[in-house]
Amino acid sequence: MAEQQVSRAAEGVELDPDTDDAESVAVAGGEENGSTAPSIPEEEDNRTPATPEEEGNTTRGVQQQEGSGTQRDPQEEAETESLESPEIRRRRRHQILDSSENNEDGPGASESVQEVPAAAQQDSQLAHSPEPAARLVDLAAPEELDRPPSLPETLASEPFPLSPPTVQEPSTSQQQPAQPIPGEAAAQIVADSEDDGHICPICFEPWSNMGDHHLACLKCGHLFGYSCIVRWLVGQSGQKGRCPQCNRRSSKKDVRKLYAKNIVVVDTTEKERIQKNFEKEREERRKFEVECANIKLQYNQKSQQLTKVLKELEVLKASVGKAGAPVAEPSNSKNSPKKRLVFSRFLEICRNGECRVMAYNKWLAMLVVSMPSQVEMFPGFGIKKINMIDLRVDCYVPLHQQLIRDLAFHPTRHDMLLSVAIDQFVKITNIQSNAAMGHFIAPAPVWCCCWSTRDANVFYVATSNGHLIQYDIRNADGPVAAIELPGTGPVVSLAYIHPCPEASLTCQGLLVARLKQCCFVDEGLARTQILRMDGTLASVSCVDNSCHVLVSFRPSLQFPHTRHAVCTLYQSACGENNGDEVLSVRTLHIFHGGTTSKKLTRSQLMRVPHDKSSLLVCAGDEATQSVYVWDVATQACLQQLQCSDTVLDVLQLCTGQTEYLAVLTGKGVRLYQWTA
Repeated sequence: MAEQQVSRAAEGVELDPDTDDAESVAVAGGEENGSTAPSIPEEEDNRTPATPEEEGNTTRGVQQQEGSGTQRDPQEEAETESLESPEIRRRRRHQILDSSENNEDGPGASESVQEVPAAAQQDSQLAHSPEPAARLVDLAAPEELDRPPSLPETLASEPFPLSPPTVQEPSTSQQQPAQPIPGEAAAQIVADSEDDGHICPICFEPWSNMGDHHLACLKCGHLFGYSCIVRWLVGQSGQKGRCPQCNRRSSKKDVRKLYAKNIVVVDTTEKERIQKNFEKEREERRKFEVECANIKLQYNQKSQQLTKVLKELEVLKASVGKAGAPVAEPSNSKNSPKKRLVFSRFLEICRNGECRVMAYNKWLAMLVVSMPSQVEMFPGFGIKKINMIDLRVDCYVPLHQQLIRDLAFHPTRHDMLLSVAIDQFVKITNIQSNAAMGHFIAPAPVWCCCWSTRDANVFYVATSNGHLIQYDIRNADGPVAAIELPGTGPVVSLAYIHPCPEASLTCQGLLVARLKQCCFVDEGLARTQILRMDGTLASVSCVDNSCHVLVSFRPSLQFPHTRHAVCTLYQSACGENNGDEVLSVRTLHIFHGGTTSKKLTRSQLMRVPHDKSSLLVCAGDEATQSVYVWDVATQACLQQLQCSDTVLDVLQLCTGQTEYLAVLTGKGVRLYQWTA
């Protein structure tokens, strides 16, 4: 009978109170608590058995639970059983087995069997309770340990081993939650920051590329879910909606859907910082280069001044040696040694040898040379800029489609360059920005050009058919005036003649050299005067504030050598009333060159750098491939500068206090410096 009661109690079947008092009392206590014996899962018995102290604690908890008389829900009991740890289930299994053995040996076995499920439930509740430490302390209170449990008399009469319960300290995991290590915390922060770029800042849910929560933005650029931002803007009644991020005024019509699978923002902060530093360093380097060039120029000037002072000092020392001896004249006297041209540098411009003309701007210290394009894909002709401060060849600027015949800088607007070519185009270019400022189309190929010094807006061009045309940069429709010059052949050279009060020269106009005729044209093309000169003309040149001009001739049957005639212009009265003045020319001296001149070369009339009152003639000689330098006052040849190619053009350059003679050949520029 006792074995049947034990088995029925283990299965959770209600006992009949009439069958056995002790068993009935035990089962009734279990029914009052609403507990049933849960099923015990089969596990391996390889764990450590429970100690007597743990069994005593379990029994004590069962007795307190029976005394409380609380009801338990079967569903809650099943959930509690599923949450039991393997240690609790192992103890329950051993207790049931021990109870079965005690039931076979003597009375009181049913009470032990009835107490096992309650103890297991109590342990499960303690293990999953949110405050396990407090409940364990309550179970081990002193007054509870001293007071015997309230049991039925039948159970109290039976021997019941009661051992004092031991209070178990809660584990570290139950005392406080585990703190993440620093590496995990950093990873969590990075993950959170990455998630911020994929979630809507209103609902904190990821946006999508379809549906109501489609990725959208406002005109201020902030991103939201479409349904969230529309609901946000519509819900702000009584006032115009604002962006949740920047508080900028927005409305529903400002919402734009964005169609993108994924948004990735590339961080270019470091790149922008490096770029700014690079630009700053490049600007500082440019300033440093300019400063170095200026310092180098000043150094050269100071060196020349020092050389000059040392020579004067030597002269003074020599004069002091004799008492009462007169002091020597300064070094710039006529008796002092004159300066000479010494080769300084060769600047290569075009390897093909197709350079033609050049022009110099002393205000910008810039020399420009015409040349063809070196890129086959972009044919044409342009200019190459040369910085005369540091003698560096700069960039190439394309201008025309055919050969450039002449170049001229504006006398007052120093950044304007006038260029003419055989393609009939007349162009004005800003030499600093390389931008075109305007262009005109001539009726024929243009050979030469020059600016007017009386009117800064007027310039003149001469064509291959012998026409002289006047243009105004303010009138883009076409030429202002045009005349046909006397003679035959193209116009090969133009020179602007300025008034010279010292020589009683009051006229102002153009000295025009056509191939077979030279003439003077007044400003505005009002009158043309023919100057009687025999030969085939090559070029004309003049000097500011002087009545002297240089006219160069090519060899002919009558004159087999090239000639360079230095002439003087003067005015004389003619007519019955002597009211009209006629410009005439008087030849001072003629310098002869070689017998070969296949190309139209240009010669130069210039002042002596160390003596502005003296004039020099510099002209190239094709037969000897050299440059002759003649003194007009003494009519002597000062120097013959050898070149490796035919000389096409010569110019006098002044950079600071350094004087150069630039000689243009087909491949580049040869620079000669004046030295004592």
